[in-house]
Amino acid sequence: MKYVRADGNEIVGMGHIMRCEAISRQMWGDEDICFILADPRPAKELLAKGFKTIILDTDYRDMETEIPDLISVLNEKHGAFSENVKIGHKKDKNLAKTELLVDSYFITPKYMEELCKHFKVTLVDDLKKYIYPCDKLINYAIYASDMGYEKDYPKTKLLLGPEYAPVRDEFKNIKPIKIGHKINNIMVTTGGGDGLHFEKAFVHKLLEDNKHAIVHNKSICWHLIVGPMSKDGEELKKLVADIDAKDIRIHENVTNMASIMKDMDVAIAASGSTLFELCRLGVPTIGFITADNQKLNLEAFSQKAGIKYAGNFQTDTNKTLDSIMDELDKLENQTTRKKLSSKMHSIISKDGFQKSIKQGIGPMKAFFATVIVLLLIIGILVLIIDPFFHYHKPINGFPYIVDNQLSQNPGMAKNMIYNSAIVGSSMTVNFNTNDFADIMGLNTIKLSYSGALPRDDNNILSFIYDENSYSRKQNGVDAIFMVIDPNVMTADINATKYELPTYLYDNNVFNDIQYLYNKDVLFQYILKPTIQRQGSDLSTIYYSWWTPEYYNEQWVMHNYYPAEYNEEELDADAFLPQTAQNLEVNFLPYIKEHQETTFYIFFAPYSVLYWYDVMQDNNLEATIAQVQLIANTLLEYDNVRLFDFMDNEEIITDLSNYADTIHYKPEYNAWMVRCFNSGEEEIFKDDIEADMNKLREIVKNYDYESLFARYPK
Repeated sequence: MKYVRADGNEIVGMGHIMRCEAISRQMWGDEDICFILADPRPAKELLAKGFKTIILDTDYRDMETEIPDLISVLNEKHGAFSENVKIGHKKDKNLAKTELLVDSYFITPKYMEELCKHFKVTLVDDLKKYIYPCDKLINYAIYASDMGYEKDYPKTKLLLGPEYAPVRDEFKNIKPIKIGHKINNIMVTTGGGDGLHFEKAFVHKLLEDNKHAIVHNKSICWHLIVGPMSKDGEELKKLVADIDAKDIRIHENVTNMASIMKDMDVAIAASGSTLFELCRLGVPTIGFITADNQKLNLEAFSQKAGIKYAGNFQTDTNKTLDSIMDELDKLENQTTRKKLSSKMHSIISKDGFQKSIKQGIGPMKAFFATVIVLLLIIGILVLIIDPFFHYHKPINGFPYIVDNQLSQNPGMAKNMIYNSAIVGSSMTVNFNTNDFADIMGLNTIKLSYSGALPRDDNNILSFIYDENSYSRKQNGVDAIFMVIDPNVMTADINATKYELPTYLYDNNVFNDIQYLYNKDVLFQYILKPTIQRQGSDLSTIYYSWWTPEYYNEQWVMHNYYPAEYNEEELDADAFLPQTAQNLEVNFLPYIKEHQETTFYIFFAPYSVLYWYDVMQDNNLEATIAQVQLIANTLLEYDNVRLFDFMDNEEIITDLSNYADTIHYKPEYNAWMVRCFNSGEEEIFKDDIEADMNKLREIVKNYDYESLFARYPK
């Protein structure tokens, strides 16, 4: 619930109530709004318009005395405050306060100070009579920005100027009137009340005036708007009923002022909010005041909007009426009316109060709107560039950075054009795909996972063979080049080396938000390459960080610490069950189902230090048996070609070929490609046992003692 504190009666008129109706709707939209009134006089009309009301039964002129009643009613009967802000409780400054709009000429600084303890207060101020405590202040007068509010209200949100003028619903989106050749309809209005009986005096002026041409124009219909607080309605009806010479119509209980104004050619109006509505419609207007405090406002309208200032009816009654008639005579000229209409309409912004007040009092809405727009831009940018190739193939000309195996491999497998792929652990990262093109005539993509477990290989193979992918719709897969590392074949069949970014591995579009709105994606993979204009060379992506100087015996031994000796030898068949299961679940399904593909599978040339640790663990025979099982199983399939680089004595016994116990120089990856093409190092079923015997002999007979003596720990 939102609250408004304002009053309306025959003395103060209905201006405060009427403008608060519009302002509150503009501020709070369709929320429930309750007017807090000193007495019930405006309640009926407010209830009819859908507002709620609270009657305090207090004196509207002595507002300080109403504070206990106001707080009590809202606290006890309406639950306006949470427990933390009720009277007698310590207030929580971080707790959102109930919002209250205040509009009265009888407020005092003390009154406002007390309200601010319990409410988030927005004050409608016309006069700047005092400096009032408040959270926000609205003064929609044309001259408001010249009144020094910025200096006197440094911590208050200020909403100043005609762009904050209240506009009732019926005036929203309404077009200005067209200026006709003749004046046919003239409206007279004093606002909500008519305490000085202006309209009666004006009717008598029409009857008695003989010197002004306008009063003799029988084609004119005079429309008198009787406000809800005026007591002259019945007298005006009787007065008009006896007049035959003039067409005078009385309008009471008007619920849609715009429907009347839009048909008017000229208006005569007291200074107040009605002037803004007349400006919105561009109705040529003659204004007058009924109190000195209205003078500044009407003079500003006269200066900036061109509204004719006829005078002060309270102090110069006859002079003001004569001045009105003088101006009416002048306005019979169509050109004069057109100029005045255009100038009046120009001071009201196109979107009016609705747009301005939302911008002024709703910075959070503007903030969130900006955030939403930025999020849309970011999401669209990621979607278009797609640095992980999740949605589409690379766009021409963008310098993609490819260095994230977990995040980018699935997209590359689905959306790049290739007819062969490299799969497996870090034993494959130093392959140069240009070698496959030059030597074997294959368009190859590298999809390595450092430290890959069997399930990692299975995952990427599933993307490679996705028949619905862009890649497979372009061409088939002629070859897969894959390493099998025996030491990981005992892993759980569902285990992956690292936690996967599932939003890039599943088909759930809803969790793609983690990709579309990812700061690393935006900054590291879109903005950075955009600025640097330097992308990755796809032929050498994922290369190991070791530069040539790291491949030497001294570096390897500096970082090597041998495994502790295990006295209990592992059974020779210890690794076989889990290895067989991993083959059956993670590899063989693709080999069986894709006979069109040749699977080039190899055992990598680990150094003798790797095998020394195997012997220290006392599982050399178990590992050899495991390798034999893998080889025999794979060679059951005609589309598998198996290469054994494990027993290449020249490579594995020379530690200058390595950067650690297993990672060999990139030139050996190039040599392997030549082997894949020529058949060198390829093995068949009859070769397996001999190869394993050779490996056993090399690793057992190597002179480890001399090696360790050169690098004592």
